[in-house]
Amino acid sequence: MNCNMDKKKLVIYDSIEKIPNNSSNNILISWNKYFISKDNHISLLKYIDENKEEIRNKYLVWINNISKYDIKGKSISEHLQLTNDSSTWWMSNITGKCNNYNSLYINDLVKLLALIKIINSLKVSCIDIKSSNKDLINIIKQFSYKNHIDFEYKYTKASKNKSLFKTIYNSFPLIIQSLIWLIYQIIIYHKFIGLGLSNWESIKSNNTFVTYFLHSKPLNSFRNSFQTTYWGDLPQMLIKQGNPTRWIHINSNINGSPNIKNFYLSLINLNQSNISNQAHVSLYSFMSIKIIARSLRQWLKIVFRLSNLPMNIYFPSFYGLNVWKFFKKDWCESTIGRNSLRNILYFNLFKEAFSYIYYPNKCFYIFENQAWEYGMLKAWNSHVKGDTIANAHSTIRFWDLRYYNHSFIEDKNSYPTPTKILVNGKLAKKSMIDFGYPIGIVQEVEALRYNYLSDLAPFIRNYKKIKKIKLLVLGDYSKNLNNHQMLLLNELTDQLSVPIDITIKSHPSNQIKYSDYPKIKFMLSKEPLVNLLKINNIAFASSGTSAALDIYYYGIPLILSSPCNTLNFSPLLGLDDIQYVSSTTELSNSIKKIINSNFNRKNNKSILNIDAKLNNWYNLILQ
Repeated sequence: MNCNMDKKKLVIYDSIEKIPNNSSNNILISWNKYFISKDNHISLLKYIDENKEEIRNKYLVWINNISKYDIKGKSISEHLQLTNDSSTWWMSNITGKCNNYNSLYINDLVKLLALIKIINSLKVSCIDIKSSNKDLINIIKQFSYKNHIDFEYKYTKASKNKSLFKTIYNSFPLIIQSLIWLIYQIIIYHKFIGLGLSNWESIKSNNTFVTYFLHSKPLNSFRNSFQTTYWGDLPQMLIKQGNPTRWIHINSNINGSPNIKNFYLSLINLNQSNISNQAHVSLYSFMSIKIIARSLRQWLKIVFRLSNLPMNIYFPSFYGLNVWKFFKKDWCESTIGRNSLRNILYFNLFKEAFSYIYYPNKCFYIFENQAWEYGMLKAWNSHVKGDTIANAHSTIRFWDLRYYNHSFIEDKNSYPTPTKILVNGKLAKKSMIDFGYPIGIVQEVEALRYNYLSDLAPFIRNYKKIKKIKLLVLGDYSKNLNNHQMLLLNELTDQLSVPIDITIKSHPSNQIKYSDYPKIKFMLSKEPLVNLLKINNIAFASSGTSAALDIYYYGIPLILSSPCNTLNFSPLLGLDDIQYVSSTTELSNSIKKIINSNFNRKNNKSILNIDAKLNNWYNLILQ
């Protein structure tokens, strides 16, 4: 039903383009832009930040209850039972809630909750949406009809760029895709079978580490030492102290991961190195025909079991709305697709790895609520008697929903809980405690990833005497956020009375080119962040950049570009002295405010625990 002219109309713009002036006094909702709402023009992203606890909790409570949802006399987690005490449900993309990389539709559902809250408060009688997202149009149409609100829409087709290989691969049924994936894994990882197992079996160690293999050092550097971004100087400290350790490495497709050849050669170098008290293996070192066959058999049992379960009919409603189309891809990938097969394979590989450990041990692992973590914890608890210690190695952002799991707290019988969760400072600890994690399991330790900051002298500078602005710009992994941030630099020089030099450090996965922004005068740098912090006096980053934490700790004035398209993933969300800008004028005004004030903040030691001695870590390992 179309909207009548005399009705109270709410118009939703799902784009980042400029919204036309509100000549009809309609209520305008910007789905993807962040600004201070005024004159009947509401930024949904800003509204979410202002009501973030209520909206986040509403989504998390709903997602937690899905596991208990009854279908044909069984809960969803029971339908996905893997063994007597484990379920692939807890390894699914849906429970993983990775809303900043993979499951981006979650952000639209969070926005939907905010929209419904706004609509209920305004009592509108007509909704008009302009969007290229068919699923979003349909869900708002469904809500409108259910609540007797007139509805109209305008669909704009979005361009999609897909590689030919992906198009062909995705045309196969999911079961065929999964088998192709498994064959590919066997081909590229067969040479890892048995690699490092002699050291793994013979070493006498009370501490096991599970980590991603990530490095930026030359391969030959692994002959004498082992260093990794995730664990900082801890491996070297353990070597010096004479503490033997086991290391299981997972090669992931995350940015910075080595290719298969480099991964293989690095592990060979580590096992042939002068490091006598460390054993390094790949998870695929434990692969065998027996484990592959067992994984295939378990996966096929779940596939056949689900063949009689039409989830398009049974999938739980989202506060009365049918959201199956949003979750369909994640559900299928996590139950009959390659993610399901991979998770089951990893579970069995971990069981095999831990079968070599015959005495009490502690297991330290990267804490991100990834699918393999559940399988690893289940495998550890079934084979080894010892503590499991989760290392929240990076920032814990308010809207990074991976870290917030009601089942983790309330349903310990189904979901294994680590003995301790290690956090790198008071800011991260507060985030965990505020959500509901028991105080007894959250423990502060030194921030291994950020310990390089201990070598930096405190940042002290009189900004009123600055004759030239040296602006450090940190790029983002997201092309949309990156472009949004770069466009704010357009004409910035014209709006400042003080000369400015702009240095840009691109994100590794999203390299900025001079040719992309010919109107902006800037210099690209590949220098480490620690060096750039010393020579620049103001920093400008996107809202989701994790490096904002480094800058804030060091004390350089920090300006963040406002969120665009997505939720506010800033690790500093909620702090009063963080400035967000959404236009070139706002950016120039923020810079002027800094240089006209007596800005002189020393490094903020309250957010990160920085201590090169790593006493907390060492004491924990020796316990």
